Formats: sequence, structure tokens, C-alpha cells
Amino acid sequence: MTTVETCPNCKKPFNQDSTSSHAPILVCSNCGASLFKQSITANIISKPKIVLKAKNGGKGKPFIEIIVGYDWSQALKRFVNKYRLVDRHSNKYKEVISDGETDNVIHFCEEPLNEHQDRGTAKLKKSPD
Repeated sequence: MTTVETCPNCKKPFNQDSTSSHAPILVCSNCGASLFKQSITANIISKPKIVLKAKNGGKGKPFIEIIVGYDWSQALKRFVNKYRLVDRHSNKYKEVISDGETDNVIHFCEEPLNEHQDRGTAKLKKSPD
């Protein structure tokens, strides 16, 4: 694939000699402007996460919430695999968190939803005295 570098100042293409892959600075033969040429290589790893919420008629709290995928752990300073099910119709709560690198289970909780209290966002707030 051939790319033609153009001058950011006058928009004319740079001549072939100045666009060799070894030339880090390109100088426009038309207007004298220079352009620093740098190539960067990066590896990007995707960490997908799916969140599903379903409501009856679009009102009230969702009757089911599901989270599946990677999530950042502040405590571990790395990604973990998370599976969370909140099923209000069946009164179920399940959460499995495993290490994103080793798949070892870090946290497991499965209980009736009405017994899942005083954890996470359901913690009781301390009243200011």
C-alpha cells in the first residue's frame, strides 16, 4: 500500500526523496514547511462487558439485570471476569468474580435476593452525628 504524504501548510505532495521510510523529518520543496514523521505500533486488547436490564413496560426497577464480562478491580489493579445476575421475579442473586489472568474464583455469592443486604451499594449509610 502506497501512501502519499502531503504538506500540512500548502497541501502539495512531498517529493519522493523526502518521503522515504528512513526520513523522520519531511521538508516541503514548495513552501519549505517541515513535518516530523513518526510511526507508532500498539497492541490493543479488547475487554468486552455486556450489561442487560429488562423492565416491565419500561417502568420501575428492572426485573432482571445481568452483567457478563471484564470489569476493572480497584483492589487488584487489573481486570477481572464478572458475572452478576439480579432476578427480582425469582428472588435470585448470583455473583461470580474470577481473576482475569488465572480464572481462579475470587468471590462467589449465590443467595435469595431478599437476603442480599448490607453489601456494595446496598450498604446502610452512616448517619452524620
